[in-house]
Amino acid sequence: IILRVDKRGIPMPLSSDEHGPLSGISMLMAASGFTDKVMKLGEEINVDVEAKDGKPKVKGTIKLESLKDGVAKIVSQCDVTSEEFDNATLKMTATSLVDTATSKPNKIDLKCDFGASGFAIKTITLSMERIK
Repeated sequence: IILRVDKRGIPMPLSSDEHGPLSGISMLMAASGFTDKVMKLGEEINVDVEAKDGKPKVKGTIKLESLKDGVAKIVSQCDVTSEEFDNATLKMTATSLVDTATSKPNKIDLKCDFGASGFAIKTITLSMERIK
């Protein structure tokens, strides 16, 4: 699996000559709790991201669920559609634990459910943890 992240753990797109089974998930990961909006405890933020040229469209919510011992727990639920995959809907849920002092993700748990999309893979579960 090929997935590049920057120094803050945010997924970066692959170059055009690199392909991996999760290369299309970089936009999903971007919606897994990283937003440029100010988050307030318990408040949901709507996500509505549409990329160009038939790339994934992401709609859903992100919520700052808790703050404890310098760690923010962010929960997101999104539906992802893409012309590339015949507009099949992918259900994505993620829980991110983020260090509030540095804004770096400590851990991200992501589940993608492909449902009745016709894909051979029905569910992907991904867990990433930052090594300190």
